[in-house]
Amino acid sequence: MPYWIITHIITIQKERNLLKEGSQYFIDSFESIRTPLTLVHTPLKIACNDVSPENIRKELSLAIQNIDCLNTHLTRLTDLKQLFANSEKLNSSECELGTFIKNRITSLKTHAANNLVGLNIKTDFDYASVWFDQSKISPVIDKFIKYAIDHTEQKKTITLLITSNPEYWQIKITDFENKKILQCYKCKNWQLFKRKEELEYNFAKNIFCKRLIKMCNGKILIKGNNRNSLAVGLNHYLKYYCQAHVSWYASDSVVMPAQLPEVEAPVILRSKCKNRFFLNYCTFGYSMPYWKWSDWERLIDWMALNGVTMPLAITGQESIWYKVWTEMGLSDEEIRTYFTGPAHLPWHRMSNVDYWQSPLPQSWLADQEKLQKLILERERAFDMTPILPAFAGHVPAELKELYPEAKIYTMSQWGGYDEKYRSHFIDPMDSLYSVIQRRFLEEQTKVYGTNHIYGIDPFNEVDSPNWNEEFLSNVSDKIYKSIQDVDSAAQWLQMTWMFYHAKEKWTQPRIKSFLNAVPQDKLILLDYYCDYTEIWRDTEQYYGKPYIWCYLGNFGGNTFLAGDLNDVDFKIDRLFKEGGDNVYGLGVTLEGLDVNPLMYEFVFERAWENSMPAHQWIANWAQCRGGNVDNHIVKAWKQLYEKIYTSAALCGQAVLMNARPQLEGVEGWNTLPGYDYKNIDLWEIWKELLKAEGVYHSEYHFDVIN
Repeated sequence: MPYWIITHIITIQKERNLLKEGSQYFIDSFESIRTPLTLVHTPLKIACNDVSPENIRKELSLAIQNIDCLNTHLTRLTDLKQLFANSEKLNSSECELGTFIKNRITSLKTHAANNLVGLNIKTDFDYASVWFDQSKISPVIDKFIKYAIDHTEQKKTITLLITSNPEYWQIKITDFENKKILQCYKCKNWQLFKRKEELEYNFAKNIFCKRLIKMCNGKILIKGNNRNSLAVGLNHYLKYYCQAHVSWYASDSVVMPAQLPEVEAPVILRSKCKNRFFLNYCTFGYSMPYWKWSDWERLIDWMALNGVTMPLAITGQESIWYKVWTEMGLSDEEIRTYFTGPAHLPWHRMSNVDYWQSPLPQSWLADQEKLQKLILERERAFDMTPILPAFAGHVPAELKELYPEAKIYTMSQWGGYDEKYRSHFIDPMDSLYSVIQRRFLEEQTKVYGTNHIYGIDPFNEVDSPNWNEEFLSNVSDKIYKSIQDVDSAAQWLQMTWMFYHAKEKWTQPRIKSFLNAVPQDKLILLDYYCDYTEIWRDTEQYYGKPYIWCYLGNFGGNTFLAGDLNDVDFKIDRLFKEGGDNVYGLGVTLEGLDVNPLMYEFVFERAWENSMPAHQWIANWAQCRGGNVDNHIVKAWKQLYEKIYTSAALCGQAVLMNARPQLEGVEGWNTLPGYDYKNIDLWEIWKELLKAEGVYHSEYHFDVIN
């Protein structure tokens, strides 16, 4: 061994000894403080009574709180002393639970194979951090699993179900043909092992975290398994420690405390589902048609902070379609006239309307392509999977003149638009369909790249040309095969709004035929309006297809107060209990931003374990909107939660100011001015909000005005 290494090791050992001696002296010194603190604490509590003047009581209360805080730290230091005393016998360290168990299984594979027994593992988490002495617990786990292997019949398979929560982790062995080996090994988190006993310790949460903070020079440490998780951890700190809120608008400021609050104990967040979907075709029309990069940059940051992993990313597709239709023989004027104006592009993309407020300028095509590249770059930087579009069958009417043999249908009228604005649909069984799909996907991938999940939505609020079950089955089969031929890893994402919107036509046999023509894991469904109707409960959980539970909550970007936190909480909890193994995630499908923002952040927090009950959540929400400055805001939000946010949003719900002017009544579905709360209650809540003083939060101003 080279001399410098020996010297280096000796130096490190000396530093460790000095550190240990210094820590021991520090702990012993603090222990001697406990008695005088106790002697001071008791008379202070006696003196702090109703007889004392109010200003004196406040000072005494503050002194008592500080003494309690010191006593808490002394208790932790005593725990740390016990840790040092046993450090020679302990070898506790952090490990990732899933990896640890998988390693144990690997070491037992030969034993299982010799017994002709299969061995599987299943976890209910992506990442679980635990602390224990691996040298002592490994033999225990091995013995536990070997017992199960030895008592399982040959040619059978046993599964280890590994579950974890903040209190404990456990391994449960399942074999439903042999009830004798249905067992459970449970181990408390933050546990150390001394000699042959299991000693439960409370030291780790607080002491370890404080040491980590010191290692980071006083900075807050956030760990996660990817950049998206790290952003969620940051947002948790901002909301629950700093009482700071980051809105989805670039113009809103973020009000931070003068000094960053300390985190006294580790906070562990685990996701209940890997996938969190966000946005709606309509949002790109009601809220975002003229957004600049600064607007998108802030919204994407908001997405990351709230754990969004699957954002809809349909900006800039017209530049791709322009190239495709040009290659197929259409003129510049025909193509740009076929597109609608910017604000109506979402409904053009959904095959609802063509030509309206056209032609689309060339400058728009170029600018939106640049914008989409920036959007995708930032979304992918946060480990998101942007959902890009694919060809759903919507074609220009002029294509029929160039390809007279193509089977192209004129679709049903939509939204009261004249006949000349109707869209057209090419039969997926027509050979030209696959040609168009290939050209579009290849060009889009060349310009924007791909994440292999494509949004495809035929028949949205328009009728299928044929309601025969075989036709519907052939349509979905051909659509999927057309993307698979171009991208072997392709998955199709389909919103199921049409099953609700045209439920009298989309009968269960038709839905089943449409869905089951696609391989089971290749079609992901968005249960679009679960705050009102959960289609998964009427379709045998979508007949086994992966699906995402979505909260819609807003139609038309209309302004109104609606949403029911308790109902949403109940439905999401029921989803994870009864929704089946094919629950793919949670989502938000709002049509417009800037309305009832609390509901959407509440939904995304339900995607994580140990989220707060609704009444506690709303209290913290109020703190983040100025309640940490003035308690009138907290009172107002409590009343909003109890008296106003008590029912789901309805399709077309809005205040009368959103309605189109007319002499009698309210026009159609798009303005339903009804509401379930009492205006006198809302008036009193508004007055309570206005009592707040010295509050400069953007969110407070939004709440007062809206």
